[in-house]
Amino acid sequence: MAWGEGANSYADDSLLESGACVSDTRGGPYPYFFEQATLGPVVVGVSACGGRGREEQKLDDPASEALAGMVQRVQQAIGRDTGPGSAAPSQDTPAGGTKAPGTKERS
Repeated sequence: MAWGEGANSYADDSLLESGACVSDTRGGPYPYFFEQATLGPVVVGVSACGGRGREEQKLDDPASEALAGMVQRVQQAIGRDTGPGSAAPSQDTPAGGTKAPGTKERS
C-alpha cells in the first residue's frame, strides 16, 4: 500500500503478508508473518515463522516492533519523516509527514 492507503501512515510503501510455514525438520504448519516498508531509497523488512505452541499474536507483535524501530532509524538517517508523495528525499522539502508506528514525536 502507498502512504495513506489502508493502515499505512508510516512509509512511502508497505507490504504485509501472513500465512503458514512448514519445515521438513520441525513440521508445521506454523504461523508466518512478513512485513516490508520503503522510505525513499531504503527498503526494510522483517519476517518470522512460529513454532509449536506459539500463538500468532506473539509472533506478529515482536516483528512489528522490530520494523517500527528500523523505520524510525531510517527516518533519522535520511533526515525526514514520511508523507504523501515523499518517495525520495528532497533538499527543497522540509521534514514532515508522519512518524513511524510506535515512535515518539521529535522536537
